[in-house]
Amino acid sequence: MKKRLFACLLAACLAVSVLVLPASAASLNNSAIQTAITLGAMDTSQTGSLDAAVTRGAFAKMLVSFSAYRESASQQGNLGTLYKDVPGSSQWAPYVRIAVQQGWMNGYTDGTFRPDNTVTLEEACTAALKLLGYKMTDLNGVFPTAQLNKAQELGLRNQLNRSQSEAMNYEDCALLLYNTLTANTASGSAYGTSLGFTVSNGQVDTSTVMLKSLKGPFVASEGTQLPFAGGNNFRELGGYEADEGKHIKWGQIYRGIPTWKLISEADRKLLDSLGLRLILDLRSEAEAAETPDYVPDGARLVRICGLCHPDGSEISFSPGDIEKLLKGKKDEEHNLADAMYEQMLFRNKAYKELFRALEAGETPILFHCSGGKDRTGVAAMLILLALGASDETICQDFVRTNVCRRPELEKIWAAHAEEIEAHPEQKRFYQGIAGVHPESAPFVLNTIRKEYGTTDAYLEAEYGLTPARLMRLRRMYLE
Repeated sequence: MKKRLFACLLAACLAVSVLVLPASAASLNNSAIQTAITLGAMDTSQTGSLDAAVTRGAFAKMLVSFSAYRESASQQGNLGTLYKDVPGSSQWAPYVRIAVQQGWMNGYTDGTFRPDNTVTLEEACTAALKLLGYKMTDLNGVFPTAQLNKAQELGLRNQLNRSQSEAMNYEDCALLLYNTLTANTASGSAYGTSLGFTVSNGQVDTSTVMLKSLKGPFVASEGTQLPFAGGNNFRELGGYEADEGKHIKWGQIYRGIPTWKLISEADRKLLDSLGLRLILDLRSEAEAAETPDYVPDGARLVRICGLCHPDGSEISFSPGDIEKLLKGKKDEEHNLADAMYEQMLFRNKAYKELFRALEAGETPILFHCSGGKDRTGVAAMLILLALGASDETICQDFVRTNVCRRPELEKIWAAHAEEIEAHPEQKRFYQGIAGVHPESAPFVLNTIRKEYGTTDAYLEAEYGLTPARLMRLRRMYLE
């Protein structure tokens, strides 16, 4: 009975994303982290360890990335610093040099900078205040009380749950520096505007941040999610290496989440800026009716359920539907997930429409389901497969969902902490609800090859992609 309950819970959560973080904290944190990634203060690999302590060297990099010097730091070469423990060969050297020259950070009287020491709340707040142009001699009180109080007054510590002397982690630092963008400088203007970003109502217009990005039209590197405050796991396939070492063109193919979630002015502006021509909604009729998509001007919406029975009827996850999917297997969580992925691969009208649109050049295109992870994840795998990406790249994109949806994973694990402590295997179960299992991607590829022998044979049989049409598709979307 318990396993049947787990199976039904998994099925329902795969179909409908119900794990939405509170807007007050989650939206701000997500915007802060994605802005940090976009500006180069963090890379996507660090989103998997947001609770890791930030060193003084790493914080110097984060400071510079949130300043007018971010683009010039990489052009300084291997110049040394004044500190014996930060040679020119150090990865932190250009950032430490700029941070010290600008007076944002200081070294120690023994001639060291101690780049490997963790940065504390008061150190980080002091540096942020200096970044804003405040003079420490003008503050009321003594260090660190005066600095911490001023940071609190300016809103730099908004949603920042750290006390004096506590070490800062990557999420903390991203939040502090994001708050810095919205705070007033010593001269009275919002700091973010001095960097060319739009700041209104205490928020940074993330679309203006993305448009400042140096690589690609909107994202910093392949697989990076776009910084929508309304939800996670909206990313594009541009930049991935595919056939003959070529790369997928930027700004053409987006995998994402329902657009109804993107309700803020900044989110809508960023979505509108993508210039979408087609939104392919892979949700069921019931899902879409409950939360209809927002459709930008110039785009059209097509809804075709991405998970149906062979007769074309949409899967509702009733006990009868689950029994049909499992085909006599036990109703355990992993069997159900595999059965769902396998069902998506064959006679899928939604995926046929996806390839029709790609062949017709109806791009930029966004395809999505409820969480952007299962129906959307398999669709992205098939596109990458058709464009000649390696198995490694295909699996990498699939598993990146767990990085993008880390807040949802942390939330569901926390909600079931006692159960997981008693039964550690349940952590993996809940990972399948809020995220994906890494082994599901190889399962999909192996299922295709087991049924058709080769992926090319599969693509031709299921989607009509003959060798000639496949070659044409690659010419359209690779460069």
